[in-house]
Amino acid sequence: MNKLAWLTLVFLLCASPVSAEIKGGDLSVTLGGLGYLSDGVQHQHMAPGFTAKLGYDITRHFGLEGSFDYIISESTLTNSYWGSRFGFRLDAVVNLLPDSRFVPYVSGGVGFMYTEDLYPRLNTTQNHTDFLLSAGGGAKFFLTDSIALRADVRPIVTFDEDAFVNYEVMLGVSYYFGRPRKQAAPTPVAATVPVEEPRVIVQEDASVPPPAAAPVPLPAPVDEGPTSWEGTVARVPAGKIMITSMKIEGNALVLTTTGRVANYRVFSLAQPSRLILDMANAVNGMGTDTIAVHRLGIAAVRFGSYPDTLRVVLDAEQSELLPYRVEEMENGLKIVMTASQRQ
Repeated sequence: MNKLAWLTLVFLLCASPVSAEIKGGDLSVTLGGLGYLSDGVQHQHMAPGFTAKLGYDITRHFGLEGSFDYIISESTLTNSYWGSRFGFRLDAVVNLLPDSRFVPYVSGGVGFMYTEDLYPRLNTTQNHTDFLLSAGGGAKFFLTDSIALRADVRPIVTFDEDAFVNYEVMLGVSYYFGRPRKQAAPTPVAATVPVEEPRVIVQEDASVPPPAAAPVPLPAPVDEGPTSWEGTVARVPAGKIMITSMKIEGNALVLTTTGRVANYRVFSLAQPSRLILDMANAVNGMGTDTIAVHRLGIAAVRFGSYPDTLRVVLDAEQSELLPYRVEEMENGLKIVMTASQRQ
């Protein structure tokens, strides 16, 4: 693969839509394979091994990680020795792009390496423990919200009588605990196009005045229950607006958002009767999918989340909704329920 292809691959990974990220406060475990390359002075082949890591992201950018490494080493000298290495290390990790599904990072830490060498010709073993320093970097690529592929490389300096610079390469899989599984969005309900029935015009006698129209009053408010609801989600996703609160204000239901709702559509459906608001690039910050209202002829307000749209559904308390109009505000929408005049 040439350099252009590699650059294109890296660009596509970095520009991928965010489906997962480093969120802070998460516990993770990583299992992986190792390749351990010693410097030439120690006369050792490149050694295979495996690693287990336990990490905790204190914030989105900073975390700590403990590692256990097991490495099988063998001398390059004929019939010399082979042995096992057990590494224990604590690293600080700095995430460079925590909001992306491709997360590069740098890390560094301290630990110790316990080595047990077997000399077959002498029928003896030799054990020693060395202090070590490590520094390096790598990247995680999230396959799902909880699972990520991971690769890193780091020089490891061990201190025995002298300092030795070794290199460790790791490929593995990380799992993040406690992240909720994303539920599939419900299938949107197709809007029915009402068929307008032909109107019959009846010629009336102009000398006889029509009877006065009786106004249809708004439903009496229910005394029990709240009239305002505050959202519980604090963080607004990048490029989105979020509904942060909802309240009854006179004869209107007010939806407050973090910015102006520039793109939306409104329509109604029957059986059962309900009003639909589709808001583009919006998310639900109320912390629940259903809020009972029981005012202004509205039984409840429901929220349905889609990739690029938030659907807000107003369920009618009775067989049909009252006449309404939607007014735009600087930060939200106001649905005004009006009393109609019926013949």
